[in-house]
Parts: sequence; structure tokens; C-alpha cells
Amino acid sequence: MKFAFWLLIALCRLSADPILFNYQNVGTFQAQGEYNLVGLDTWNGQPVSATNQPTAFQAELADTVTFYVSPTIPNQLFIDITNVITSKSSYWNGTAFQNLALSGFRFRLFANLPVDLGIPVFSGQYANPGEVLFNGNGTQTVPLSDTPGYQLKSIGINAYTIQTSDGVENAFGTWAYVNGTTRIMGGGVFDLTFGPTVNLLTDVNFADTTIDSIFGLGNQYIAGELVVTTPEPQVAPLLVFCLSAILLVGRKANRR
Repeated sequence: MKFAFWLLIALCRLSADPILFNYQNVGTFQAQGEYNLVGLDTWNGQPVSATNQPTAFQAELADTVTFYVSPTIPNQLFIDITNVITSKSSYWNGTAFQNLALSGFRFRLFANLPVDLGIPVFSGQYANPGEVLFNGNGTQTVPLSDTPGYQLKSIGINAYTIQTSDGVENAFGTWAYVNGTTRIMGGGVFDLTFGPTVNLLTDVNFADTTIDSIFGLGNQYIAGELVVTTPEPQVAPLLVFCLSAILLVGRKANRR
């Protein structure tokens, strides 16, 4: 009984840790499609045709974008890119290789009221665990502690693009080797800090937010589909439950 008592205390402390509850997933979007074959002239050494072209498996394009907001810093938006696919089990070069690159995103935040959220301060100072840069030297990669080579632009009220600043250099991809150019593997992380009066948890309806993944230099746009929305964590009820459970276990322990 004593073990259960202290175990319960430890679990409640862990559950109430503000670090673990610091950022909440306010929306996850998945893009899924196929390369449109623009820029691909030959396949298997022969001209591309209805009977000589990549399979749907080989030409797959996909990614997952997750928006995170902290209840303690509600004007800061983190955008995490994961599960990137830029073709499978195939070899590409030239324009086709460029058009397969995930070079960025365009998105519109849906404001709950007709308000202009403004242009946020953009940063790529963070990276995903295991994020690496193919430096153009075959299989050689360099570990990354940031996500370099991107810039943010406003394209309308509450509408933005985040895209590579130098062609498709540093674009996201999934490759075994890269020659003569750079690609980031392992996704990336972007940090957008809006003005101090913006509260993204109350000002934005992420369920109605729209986002498109950009492949190549605007060659192809694939819409992201909302797959997850998570309500704000209710920490107070959790603490009430923990305290009640601790008192109950403690009383039983004292009776023994």
C-alpha cells in the first residue's frame, strides 16, 4: 500500500509537470499525393509514356505538419514537419529531382474574429531529433541543430508562406544520397512569434486552418487534411483527481 501511495504521488507530479504540458497540439495536417511528372522526360532510359512511367509507389509525395501552441506563451506558434516522403525506391535527376523537393508551405490561419494577426517574427533555430543535411557530397550528411534556409512571407491577411530562400536548396526530402545540391532529411521545425496581444488559442480556429505543401518551385501544391485537433489540456481536474486519489490511498494506509 505504501508503494502504491508513493507511486501515485510520483505519477501525479509527472502528469502535472508544466514542461510536459507546455505545448499542445492544436492541429495536425497530412498531405498525400503523387508527383505530377512535370519535368520528367525519360524513365528507364526511354521516353515517358502511359506504359513507361513511375508507379504510384515510386512517385509518392507526403508529409505531416503539426501546429503547437503553449498556454503560457500563446502568441508563439511552432510548426513541426515530419513523415516527409519525396518518392520511394527510385532514382531522379534534373528538373524532376527539383520538382520532387518539398520546398515549403502556404497556409492561412482562420481567425475566430475578423482580426489581422499581423506578420510574425520567423525563426528556424530549432530542429527535429535526427534532422540532418545532405551537403551535396553523395551519402555525406551533417547533423542539424536548426532548420536553415527558409523564410516567411505574408501573402494576405493571416496568410503566409514558409519556403526555401535559395531555389530548392535545403528543401526537405527522403533520399539515400544527394549530389551537387543540399537537402534536409528528418523534417524541420519553425517558430513564429506573433505580436504580444495575439492569443492563438482563442484567436485562431485551427480546425478551419488551411495548408498546402509546396513541391519544387511552385510546381505542385498538395492540400493538407486535418487529422488531429487537441483541446486545451485541463490540468486543474487532473490535479483534483490526483489529490483525491492520494487522500483515499492515504486513509486506507492509515487504517492498517
